[in-house]
Amino acid sequence: MLCHNTETIDIELSNTGYFFKAIANDHAVAFFSGSIQHRDMKVGGLSYEDGYKGNALACIIKPGTIEIRYHSDFTDSEVVRIFTKILYIPKLDKLKDFTVTYQGRTLI
Repeated sequence: MLCHNTETIDIELSNTGYFFKAIANDHAVAFFSGSIQHRDMKVGGLSYEDGYKGNALACIIKPGTIEIRYHSDFTDSEVVRIFTKILYIPKLDKLKDFTVTYQGRTLI
């Protein structure tokens, strides 16, 4: 799995009350500032678009939690499979104990 902008994780986690974002699919994940809209981040073939378009999930990362917005192309089981892979990537180990929610439901 390709990982883009992983330096964002260290920068953001050093702040109290951090809030940053990511887009992800089965092939890649990209992290970025919370001030950037998901639809405006295009990197490594990842694209989230309003209206359940694009090939990536939109994620919000805040203390201890990765919240994933609903996307009609991704089932619960696909989200679990994708984020299980992401959370076990060694360079993303600072996120491995985070709770993953999808549509407000805890999946991991």
